Amino acid sequence: MYTNLFYITAGSSKTGIFILCSLFGLVWLNTSKAQSIVGKWNQLKIKTFYTAAGAKANGHSESVINMSDIGTGIFVFYSNHTYRQETTTGNSKVKTLSGTWTLTGNQLEMQLLAQQEDRKDNPKKGTPPEKTTVSFNGKNIMEWITKYANDPNIVKIVLTFASNS
Repeated sequence: MYTNLFYITAGSSKTGIFILCSLFGLVWLNTSKAQSIVGKWNQLKIKTFYTAAGAKANGHSESVINMSDIGTGIFVFYSNHTYRQETTTGNSKVKTLSGTWTLTGNQLEMQLLAQQEDRKDNPKKGTPPEKTTVSFNGKNIMEWITKYANDPNIVKIVLTFASNS
């Protein structure tokens, strides 16, 4: 009788250890497969939400611009936490900006480097990093929401990207 009790207890411990290891394994798989921004992203659209004053000035409370109608926007995020942004509008040449990024949870911070290709794009001294909330829709769609608490005309801007990696 004591021998059977030992096996039941030992078996329960083995089962408990197996379940615990399985749970840790699932947690590891979920965190290791978390969506990453590293790679190349094509900007699809820009959706702007206006304040009452902005809506009065623009004639509507929100606007949507499809990037294909005005040019291109490409962001390339590198694993060393740097990024490159390339944009074109109309027949203009490619404008390139570069900087650094950090992603903590769903909060993306981007900081322009002090020296840009075009000196007009250099950030002003003391410019804080842009803070954006990132979400993913499947593997290939990323959305950024940037709120503008101090802007008298814009509440937030939502950018939509498709993965090109």
